[in-house]
Amino acid sequence: MKMIKFLILMQEKDCCLIDNFMKKILFLINLILLVSCSNNPVEKPKKMLSKQTMIDIHYDLALLQAAESNFSNKLTTNDIKLTNFIYKKYNIDSITFYANEKYYAADTRKYKQIHKAVLERLDQEKDKIIHREKLPK
Repeated sequence: MKMIKFLILMQEKDCCLIDNFMKKILFLINLILLVSCSNNPVEKPKKMLSKQTMIDIHYDLALLQAAESNFSNKLTTNDIKLTNFIYKKYNIDSITFYANEKYYAADTRKYKQIHKAVLERLDQEKDKIIHREKLPK
């Protein structure tokens, strides 16, 4: 009988220990989520590029990557390097580009908007090319 009472008492203590432990774990998880869900945890870059400029850069990168995969020898013979071309065209350096990329990527809504705008622009260009091909010569 004493043994049963002892086991019941131990279970209650273990239960309380587990409850306290679980409360601490849940508190830590909530704290981490609260801190990580701030508006934009990445601070603004020193040289902030506009959203439209980022769209233009991503558009140019998409075109250059397509050209590289299809005509890599032409880019090589003309000594065109993708990143250097972008840096020169937009008058930025690698640090500025990556700081802005990191900033916009931290805000998934803005980053999705950028990619959506790039895709729409690519589709518009594709439609123009298809329309030109259909015109009688």
